[in-house]
Amino acid sequence: RTHFPVSASKPGVAATPFAVAATTFGGFHALGALVFAGEKEAEEDAWDSDSDDPSGAGPCAGADDGALGAEAGGSGEALAAADPVTVAVLAQSFFYLPYTAMAPIVPLLCRRFELSVELWGAVCAAEGVAKIFCAVPVAGLLNNWGRKPILVWSFLCFSVAMLGLAFSGTLLEICLARLLVGAATLGQNSALQMYLSDISTPENKSRIMAPALMAQNMASVLGPLLGGQLVNRMGEQSAMACLGAATLVFTVLNQAMMKETRPQFVSLKEDDNIKPYRELFQDQRIIEAVLYAAVYWGALASVLFCLVPLILTREFDYGPSGVSLCYALVFLVGFLSSKPAAEIADRKGRKAVLIPGLSIIGVAAMLFPQSPKLALLLGEGPALAVLLSALALGMGLVSPALPAIFTDNQRPSLHVASLSLLRLSTELGAVSASLVICSFVESVGFGPPMFLAGLFALCEARRFARFDGGEGERPEGLAEA
Repeated sequence: RTHFPVSASKPGVAATPFAVAATTFGGFHALGALVFAGEKEAEEDAWDSDSDDPSGAGPCAGADDGALGAEAGGSGEALAAADPVTVAVLAQSFFYLPYTAMAPIVPLLCRRFELSVELWGAVCAAEGVAKIFCAVPVAGLLNNWGRKPILVWSFLCFSVAMLGLAFSGTLLEICLARLLVGAATLGQNSALQMYLSDISTPENKSRIMAPALMAQNMASVLGPLLGGQLVNRMGEQSAMACLGAATLVFTVLNQAMMKETRPQFVSLKEDDNIKPYRELFQDQRIIEAVLYAAVYWGALASVLFCLVPLILTREFDYGPSGVSLCYALVFLVGFLSSKPAAEIADRKGRKAVLIPGLSIIGVAAMLFPQSPKLALLLGEGPALAVLLSALALGMGLVSPALPAIFTDNQRPSLHVASLSLLRLSTELGAVSASLVICSFVESVGFGPPMFLAGLFALCEARRFARFDGGEGERPEGLAEA
């Protein structure tokens, strides 16, 4: 992710705190209305602790489209009886709103150290390094401790990391805080994905996971706006401390709202934590999924989060406000496309969205270096809107189905390891692709690296389409639309 240092005395977006609050409330209210309108009465199913259901169904399998709530037994149980999908949406919102609000704050905190480009890159890379090295240990903790403890502890660690960033006095302390941010982000994403996987079935898995992705995209639109306003009103350190304190409140709310969904039979001994990975890598479908995820996120991260910001600032002379507006458009399109993509993935099959999504990303990556020429023909705004929307549409199509292809037709006891491989492959793809592709920009310009990224994406989409091992097809037992 590329951050753009801005002056605290010059607000990037002219908005009052009231407008920020109203926009945040209105956005999540609209999200809730869109996702949960028309939900039917929920019913809960319990796991049989002596069985290992190979269908992949979760502990609440059989509920209609994820409406899995329980009736409240009294006013004191209102939070605990909340619909699990609603709880997941709130947890994702509570996490990613302060997480994305850090974007305009961290560069200002580092400004006093007068960092070089290389050192600033090291600060940004610390988060990704933590995600790579924590992927397998966190998966083991999810099996042995459960989903709820990892989610709650991730929120707590994230709060401590933000407070550490607020009061850090050296570059080493900032890097350590960024490492903790990466570990907390990985823990939160891992726990929430397993929480949603536990309460879903292969027939509705994409639709169960789509609301949380929509909440993440909505928070990504509103978070930088909130962070910029906090900086303008109270300064960098106070703004970061405020976000850290707010996350502590969110930690308490998650502790009150979430239920543990881990089946008893998936608890593993410490010496058995590697065994699921050995079994998974004997499945050709998992290998295909790992390759797809690495190429997808490598192409998307290197283009959308590394090279596109440079094109916007160098070719179009955009400042922080212009870049923020462009990414608001990206996450808005991703928000709007996630729910339809999940419906298609569950009803028509995973390949129905995975192949078009990656192909769209590949074509948009190839065309983006020509955006200055397209701006002369179509106008600057329409040309950038079309190209950015294409990248966002590809991301929105792939995101709901990507976790599903790692867990379809796998035993529930392997779901934690499967989703851990998803996170590990995406992070490795992003880091390696960004290093390779971005290293050529200064010498050859934007065209060849972005063309290479798009070509890899198109080749992987074609290869994945030809794979006939069942990966990406409709899971066994999936009902017709």
